Amino acid sequence: MSPLTIFSDIIAPIVVLLGIGFALDRAFHLDITTLTRVGFYVFTPAIAFATIVESSLTAADIATVAGFAAAHMLIMALLAAGLFSLRPFVEKRTVLGFGAVFFNAGNYGFPLMLLAFGEWAVGVIAIVLLVQTILMYTLGLFALIGDEEGLRGSIIRLLKMPVLYAVALGFVLRAFDLELIPALAMPLERLAQAFVPMALITTGAQLSQSDFRGDVPEVSAIVLVRLIASPLIAAALAVALGVPARMAPVLIVGAGLPVAVNVFVISREFNRKPEFASRMVFWTTVLSAVTIPLLLFVVG
Repeated sequence: MSPLTIFSDIIAPIVVLLGIGFALDRAFHLDITTLTRVGFYVFTPAIAFATIVESSLTAADIATVAGFAAAHMLIMALLAAGLFSLRPFVEKRTVLGFGAVFFNAGNYGFPLMLLAFGEWAVGVIAIVLLVQTILMYTLGLFALIGDEEGLRGSIIRLLKMPVLYAVALGFVLRAFDLELIPALAMPLERLAQAFVPMALITTGAQLSQSDFRGDVPEVSAIVLVRLIASPLIAAALAVALGVPARMAPVLIVGAGLPVAVNVFVISREFNRKPEFASRMVFWTTVLSAVTIPLLLFVVG
């Protein structure tokens, strides 16, 4: 598949939906907080549950993906700790570290994997999202807010994440070969089908409200780390860990996704340079329209 075909068949539909969200916000000034909450508490648990229940991944596959995700995040955290401790970046070191480690596996990753690799790949990126969620709201949140809430407060926040319970329920149903009653199965199926457009429209609206000007050295650094260094590290790690050939491209492309929108959400909630976090999300998302097709072409 050529880069042009990759862009037209995979990236362009994503860009169109992002553009719809962008245009809607410019026209109607959408409430981003409401949109993100609906996505977080309704659509994301639905797609995660459906993915786990319907996934063809074995227990060994899930363990491989989870181990890879944790190892990759650790390496990225170490890289960020060293690089962003240098003088030009030290004031924004914590937020930069979040941007280096946590990528947009949900809003961007799910639709990308669905279009690029098929439904089975959504199951792979869902496991990555689960690992990211656990680490973001435990160790990550503790690093961001320190003594304000402590590890206990971070764990309490984690336990309020509905996606965790959706994934756990999905695994229980798989383990005992159970099915939901139609009254529950049908709404969940419809919500899962609506996840992709809802997630991308929300992301587009968020981009519309981002202040993309300023912080050129720091933004340039996170673009290089997130969109270039991260997938290169993922490729080396996949070889080192012996990740199956079918699964490795999904994990490598996933590692090249832009900064997670949740990085901005958390930085805004705890007043940790939210304007800069918004710029990280904006520029890595925009420039990923160039780097993701190249990644797909290379791994394809």
